[in-house]
Amino acid sequence: MKKRIEVEIYNQTFIVNSEDDERSIRQIASYVDQRLRHKGEAAKTAVPLRVAIMVALDIADEYQKMLQREADSQKEIERLSAEHRKALQREADTQKEIERLSALILERIAQEETSDHAASPAKYQPKT
Repeated sequence: MKKRIEVEIYNQTFIVNSEDDERSIRQIASYVDQRLRHKGEAAKTAVPLRVAIMVALDIADEYQKMLQREADSQKEIERLSAEHRKALQREADTQKEIERLSALILERIAQEETSDHAASPAKYQPKT
């Protein structure tokens, strides 16, 4: 349900109709007021509309840059995720190769033991 919240921005009172909580609206209004006051002090014009437009342009620029950083971050996350998946696949492939080679080694050891038994049967005969 929308609430009517009264805020003061740059010495003017505004009624904001919003479903957002009042604290959040007041924080936003305070931020805008601070930006207007800062820009108004630094600007060569005292016309409130000009100050408001300059601040709106500054905020829009910051917003666009933030969106670009977010998009760049998302691309980097996707790139790193793909690298991570490849690394996990290499690890799985390496583990399979280790298992294959281990099986071959054990098979060869068994073959050598078998051929050793055949070559010298007396060596393994119990003494009587």
